[in-house]
Amino acid sequence: MVWQGDFLNCNNDVCEGRLASQLEFLTKTLGMDLIGGKAAEKLAKAGVDCIGLLSITDDTLLKAGFGAGQSANILAEIKRIKAAQIDDFKVLASVGIHTLGRRASKSLLSEYPLDVLLQGVSEAQISALSGFADTKAAAITTGLEKHNALLTFLVGFFDTVVKSKLDIATDAPLVGKNVVFTGTLSSGSRNDVERKAEELGAKVQSNVNSKTHFLICGANVGASKTNKAAGLGVKVISEEDYLTMIA
Repeated sequence: MVWQGDFLNCNNDVCEGRLASQLEFLTKTLGMDLIGGKAAEKLAKAGVDCIGLLSITDDTLLKAGFGAGQSANILAEIKRIKAAQIDDFKVLASVGIHTLGRRASKSLLSEYPLDVLLQGVSEAQISALSGFADTKAAAITTGLEKHNALLTFLVGFFDTVVKSKLDIATDAPLVGKNVVFTGTLSSGSRNDVERKAEELGAKVQSNVNSKTHFLICGANVGASKTNKAAGLGVKVISEEDYLTMIA
């Protein structure tokens, strides 16, 4: 056990407790059901790691202590997520690199696709990106090296991985614009609307700040965000006006 800042961390890669936590975190991030704490502990005790789980056999599951019905359900769930479309940032976030959650993964992948990261990106290249400080860049480069085999496996495991890095025309209507969506949107799910904005060149933010260009409001918007936007000089527009702007 070693102190890293305010946290006491286990650095033993073959620790059963750590492996169980990694299995539970990976499956949850990838959207795979049935692997809760108890199931992850059984798998870790049997020596099954993340790659081993996604390529597991019925025989191994039975030997790990799962019943025939549980084993069949787990194998069916692995087959389901393999065939389902998945975002590349979820794949990257799933391996548990320190400081690299879903939003940070998406930002990194919008500059360097997974295949590039797997070939090797320097600490200097990452720290040069907006939002990636030197300490974060160091943790990410170390994590990418450590989890290279798992990431390589995941890239080949899924049938369809949706890329965060988009080919955007220079004359797209939202190129260079930072936008925040709030309220209930009528034009689609939040994920679909944000993805469309990114395809049109926008950078979608989670919160309004001084760099935001537009706060786009659906229905039932509270006053806190609009007041903050007004105080920062951010333009507040309705969803209808936004749709007209990008038409």
